[in-house]
Amino acid sequence: MNTSRLIEFSEEDLAELDEVACAAERITPALGAMEVENVRNQARAGAIAERVSRRQTASVRSQEMVYRSVAAELAGVTFTTDRSMQAQITQAVEWVECYPATLAAWEAGRITRGHATAVLRCGTVLPRDGRAEFDAAAAELCVGQTVGRVKDRLDHLAQELHPRTLAERHVEARKERRVGRQSVGDGMSDLIARVPEILAAAIDDRLNEQASTIIDTDPDGRTRDQIRADILCDMLLTGSPLADPTIDGDGNGTLGMIRAKVQVVVPALALLGKDDDPANDTTTADLVGSAPITRPPPGHSPESLHHGSVSWCTRCRGRCCAPTRTGGRRRWRGS
Repeated sequence: MNTSRLIEFSEEDLAELDEVACAAERITPALGAMEVENVRNQARAGAIAERVSRRQTASVRSQEMVYRSVAAELAGVTFTTDRSMQAQITQAVEWVECYPATLAAWEAGRITRGHATAVLRCGTVLPRDGRAEFDAAAAELCVGQTVGRVKDRLDHLAQELHPRTLAERHVEARKERRVGRQSVGDGMSDLIARVPEILAAAIDDRLNEQASTIIDTDPDGRTRDQIRADILCDMLLTGSPLADPTIDGDGNGTLGMIRAKVQVVVPALALLGKDDDPANDTTTADLVGSAPITRPPPGHSPESLHHGSVSWCTRCRGRCCAPTRTGGRRRWRGS
């Protein structure tokens, strides 16, 4: 330790800091009691909604409107949105019904809201009738520990107390594996994959190792995250899967030959680079079925589309197009 850089506090600073620490120690239990009082009040609102909804018709919409109405009542006096309040009420009901020991420890100031939230989230893997034992043990486990340090222990505790083994649950969970895409604007998307944990960890590690090999010599000065994203796209668009049922005795298969196809709508004059009207945005195109993207330069696909791994279509659009051409399709392949 470099003692030359030790922070020096004056006696006056230390005395004031001690007062601040004592105040924090005094305030924390009071704050916890107020937070738990609010949680119990929100749970009462949830109980009212449940009671009223049972008296309604069997319509799902009418029952949903009861919960929304109750949430709106509380949202109006707490300056929050209806949906946010609905989520808070749902969480409060679960705390009150399933985690009384955790609430008691929170109310007494022995743990914080962060601890209680961690207990709630880790306990979701357990059936409702099996959370009492977890609640009692988790509340004691959190006392005197930071939230970050206790999260893994809570997760392991929940796994140990689950009536079904992890292997049994994994068999069912594997059926939910999937890949999805969500547009986030500005021509970007999130690619979301739900896969087995060990495969996700392996993919993450391989991307890290490959990025580490590239980052020191990368001429573009990309960050590690940018390189990881580029490598992932490159491998998915140009690679051949090992699990290819079409592979013959010589190791040739057809899956690796499949090329992705995207359809892009580009203003005709913009495609030719001849639209000088400042009112027309010639820098963007439309990815059909999705969102605006940066328009490709003439003769090239967006981001070069990985050297021919993706083919894309354009639709002529603009006042220069003859009626027979408008809506016509031209197919391009990235070079």
